[in-house]
Amino acid sequence: MEPAFTGIKNIGYIKTTLNHAAMSIIKDDNNGYRRIPLAPNSRVEEGYLLNIQLTDDYNGKHYTELTDALKKARLPFSEFKNPVNKNFLNFFISREFYNENGRLFKDTEFILNGKELKLEDKNLSFFSYIAKLVREIAHKPFKRIHCEQ
Repeated sequence: MEPAFTGIKNIGYIKTTLNHAAMSIIKDDNNGYRRIPLAPNSRVEEGYLLNIQLTDDYNGKHYTELTDALKKARLPFSEFKNPVNKNFLNFFISREFYNENGRLFKDTEFILNGKELKLEDKNLSFFSYIAKLVREIAHKPFKRIHCEQ
C-alpha cells in the first residue's frame, strides 16, 4: 500500500457557527426566572479552521514555499511556527456579525498557528500564498490526497 498524497498531507477542515444572541442566562428577578441574552447585539460568529502538513518532495516544495512566504511578508517564522510540529500550518478565520445602532457590522480575525495575523499591506503576499495553497487543495483530485487502506 502506497500513500497517494504528497507535498500536502493530513488536511483537516472544520467550520463552526456560534449564535451569541441565542445564548442566554437564566436570572431570578423575584418574579420568577427569565432569560437574558448574553450578547443581544451579536448575531452570529463563524469560524473556519484549515490544518495542513506541508513537506518538500518531488511534487513540490510546499514547506519551503511556506517559509518563503513568511519571509516575503516579513513575518518571523519563530513567531508563527506551529507549536506541535513545524511542518503544520493551522489557519483560522473568525468572522463575527453584529448589530449596532440598527446597522450590521462584521469583524474578521485571522489566526496563523495560534497567533493573530493582521490584514495589512505588508502581509498581503502571505495571504496570496494561503489562497494559492487552498486553490491547489481544492483542485487536487481526491485520490491524490486520500490514502486508501
